[in-house]
Amino acid sequence: MVLLPGDLLGPPPSNAVFIAKRVFYSTKAQFCDNGQSHEVAIECDTVGLQDPCLAIHIDRKRVMQIKRLAWKFRGNQTILVDGLPVAVFWDVHSWLFGPPFGSAVFVFQTCLSATELLPWSTSHILWESQLHAWRNE
Repeated sequence: MVLLPGDLLGPPPSNAVFIAKRVFYSTKAQFCDNGQSHEVAIECDTVGLQDPCLAIHIDRKRVMQIKRLAWKFRGNQTILVDGLPVAVFWDVHSWLFGPPFGSAVFVFQTCLSATELLPWSTSHILWESQLHAWRNE
């Protein structure tokens, strides 16, 4: 690349094209009082925004993958960690459709009984199991 005198007089041409974005977050978590510490990794891969996907890894093993994330940007799924059911809730709308530095919300909640695995069980009262998430700007 060569710069000649006068190259910076006008605005630069805007020919940058967004191709892909990959967001990776990793942390340690303990899912029960006497349990071991686990490495939790969250990866959001948007390849050209055509078919973004979300993957969650526990101790480097993929335990959950959500495809067609543009349609499923909010949701929940139950995974097993050390034989214990863990409900995973996610909201990645800002990552996909918000500003470049948008935020996302992930909640991991342990379920101690089988009735907690069934979200619409008759023994479950809806207002006791609501998930509240907000974004501070």
